[in-house]
Amino acid sequence: MGRPGIRGGVLASWLCFGAVAGCLPAPDAPPGPIETVQALHADIARGDMEAAHRLYDFAARYEEMLGDIWRDGSADDRARALELAGELFDASTRETWNTFIVGRQLRLTQREVWPDTVWVWATAEPPQARAAAPSFVWRYRLRLEPGGWRIVQRESVIDGVSTDTGRFWAMAGGAIARDLGRAPTLGELIANLPSYQGRVRARTFKVPDLSKARPPGARPAPDLEDGP
Repeated sequence: MGRPGIRGGVLASWLCFGAVAGCLPAPDAPPGPIETVQALHADIARGDMEAAHRLYDFAARYEEMLGDIWRDGSADDRARALELAGELFDASTRETWNTFIVGRQLRLTQREVWPDTVWVWATAEPPQARAAAPSFVWRYRLRLEPGGWRIVQRESVIDGVSTDTGRFWAMAGGAIARDLGRAPTLGELIANLPSYQGRVRARTFKVPDLSKARPPGARPAPDLEDGP
């Protein structure tokens, strides 16, 4: 993926939910970012959350958010953390899907930020009869890994106000550290998180262009234009 794909590289595809003939890659071609998100949505619609989880790299996201806490965690604690990530993903997905996605069309838009990092916007378009319904976007960050594109982050944007999962984990970890008097281990963080979910409220914020949010450790790409 070269630099020419970055400048002005906005690819839009109007997609009803489900695969549209001609929109899928050739049989031998690896799925691209939009096809990966499309496959995720198809898995969700079928209720196959196990397949949906395989499109995610929960471990990579934990490492971004937790750093040494994740890297120093035991195999058992990491396994429990990944199990929790799946549970949180499933719960938020079910609620969001039923509230904002069912009965709407999805417009998928791709923005190439760095050669191995892409944002995909999944905008739920309400039917005309519900034109006044809240706007909703799922914003996915995908990373090119040896096995193909995988999702490492998803944020929900309702009427232009976005969640921030990284900030939530930082706030929860800080609250637990204050109670313990030291930084928590991964096992302590995961064990105590449920009791903090009702107490910690990560701020939401207006974010018109998440394509410029630099993934941890990434080098900035010059001359980026605004996303869609």
